[in-house]
Amino acid sequence: MKQQQKQQAGQRTPQQQTAAIEKHQSREAVRREAVPDYLQRRGDAPPMGLENLDRADMTLPRLGLCQSLSLQRSKSDPKYIAGLDEGEFFNTITRENYGSRVELVPLLFYKTRILFGPMDEGGGLRCQSPDNLLGIGEPGGTCIKCPFSQFGSARNGEGKGTACNQFFNYAALIVDDGRVTPEGLLVFSLKSSALRVAKDWNALIRIRNLDIFAGVYEITSTERKNDIGRWYEPVVNPAGNVSRETYEAAREAYAAVADLQRAGKLRHDVEDLNPEAGAREESSAAPF
Repeated sequence: MKQQQKQQAGQRTPQQQTAAIEKHQSREAVRREAVPDYLQRRGDAPPMGLENLDRADMTLPRLGLCQSLSLQRSKSDPKYIAGLDEGEFFNTITRENYGSRVELVPLLFYKTRILFGPMDEGGGLRCQSPDNLLGIGEPGGTCIKCPFSQFGSARNGEGKGTACNQFFNYAALIVDDGRVTPEGLLVFSLKSSALRVAKDWNALIRIRNLDIFAGVYEITSTERKNDIGRWYEPVVNPAGNVSRETYEAAREAYAAVADLQRAGKLRHDVEDLNPEAGAREESSAAPF
């Protein structure tokens, strides 16, 4: 019986279905109210003035997981999201709060690296590798040979882990009331202790021996602690197969992001990923 329930994406209890419908209806109401009739677009033509804009010209939003010191919890920060609590997921660009549970259809897995500058020197990106192989910036060069990628290089050699952060990234579509839309495209990035979560997720995907976007995955969070501090870490569970309609939409979205990734033009929001910035987690092992 349980196996049958897992076979279809979006299969929920009546209470969950009601909550999802109300959530979707409220979002649709906000969208309608936010754009008056005379500003509504007609037809499939792109908005006027954006004819020359494509995906490569935009930064994809990232699915963030709120920690106690996340910038999005500070009322004085421009990134503040009202009502956002620890352990909840949010969109780093639109600032939408997805709550403590979200469903994703992954489109493309890829690895990257980022080396941030010390905060006492202004922080910022020092070096970045879009392909996890060759760094661009200072020091640049082959990542595997770089001293900043070696274990024990964190915090000028005084911390655990590596100074250069390796990220396992998933371009994905948010599932909203059983549906996916182009507006739900974002990137879910995992690092540090969450790489274990990512590797387990990859194993689940690989065992299915299907396209990565053939399945829906439920993402929740759990609190973890060690002798340094506490943080929230994602938990990934299979949530069934996608519908035919979702599969076709996801395959089209996959083709678009895969083209960008091959061209080295797939960019997502990384502004608050620096573990030494104001959004720093209380543990150096924290995953975001």
